[in-house]
Amino acid sequence: MTLIMPSFGDGGFVSDIRQQVLRNNHLDDNTKERFKEILSSSLSSQINMLFIGEEGVGVTSTVDALFKKLPHAEETLSLSQRRSDSVTRRSADGMVIWDCAISGDGFKDHQKRYQVRSLLEETDKNGKPLIDLVVAVFDASSMHIHSCVSTLNHWVLPSLGRFGENRLMVLGNKADNLSRSLSDIGSSRHCVSDGELCMDVVAASFRYQMIDKFGLDVRPVFCAANPDTGAPFNLIKLLSVMTKQLNHEKRPMLFNRSLVWGEKSLSTHDKQSRYLARIEDSLFATFFTEFNDGARLGGRLGERAELNGQAAGKIIQQSIGNTLRLSNDLL
Repeated sequence: MTLIMPSFGDGGFVSDIRQQVLRNNHLDDNTKERFKEILSSSLSSQINMLFIGEEGVGVTSTVDALFKKLPHAEETLSLSQRRSDSVTRRSADGMVIWDCAISGDGFKDHQKRYQVRSLLEETDKNGKPLIDLVVAVFDASSMHIHSCVSTLNHWVLPSLGRFGENRLMVLGNKADNLSRSLSDIGSSRHCVSDGELCMDVVAASFRYQMIDKFGLDVRPVFCAANPDTGAPFNLIKLLSVMTKQLNHEKRPMLFNRSLVWGEKSLSTHDKQSRYLARIEDSLFATFFTEFNDGARLGGRLGERAELNGQAAGKIIQQSIGNTLRLSNDLL
């Protein structure tokens, strides 16, 4: 039996996987058919993410750091859309990013709050929520989590629906400045240690408040999307969390074209986990839903899923490595 896959265009993660699946002699026809169906479904879908936070916390800079190929807002928005009382929208290659900066101006924020709630309550053609993931951003350097909790309470949670934590991610930006807020003295090494400890304290406090107030178990992820000096921090961790939280069929589209890539942007992280391996595990689960851990054995992706899983694991690893231009040796 000869499997004919639809053309997915040139370049991109989906196209790379397609080419490797077609050339692979170790995948049986049923597995190839599964890849074909999932990749076709993914390519015909659209990922919608809403980034929201107070002005100055780095909502737009976080978007720009993660999605390098998205056009800048001024390149895509009409004059009416550029108004400060509107939620902005940018799109490219199946990725739609909604950007909402809360100004503190009562009238302008009232307009935005209405738009945000409407977006969260909107459904797609299949009756599923339009917004796949809400990313609430706060300034980690200030250690003031109350404003983020308030934003979630008044702007997001009333319209997020049941199992809202499955569509919610909280991001503490400007984590590179945590040490400065703790102490102006001491060695840089000590400050970093204090900053890491503070992240744990802030994360635990935020998680407790979310459970206590809303019954949601949400732990923030810390990053520095646009640090004062050095490379961005923890972007690879953000991508690993995003990948896991997205619906299975949409995960390949996240990596198709628009994402940041390269060691300079992705290699600096908190080293609490092998985040590239986490991404691979989530993508493997897209095609082999019975495995949430990548079916790893001895660290090898797909090793426990027999010959088909082993071959698929190598394809996914190579494709994600090509897309992000990273290696597992690094991350």
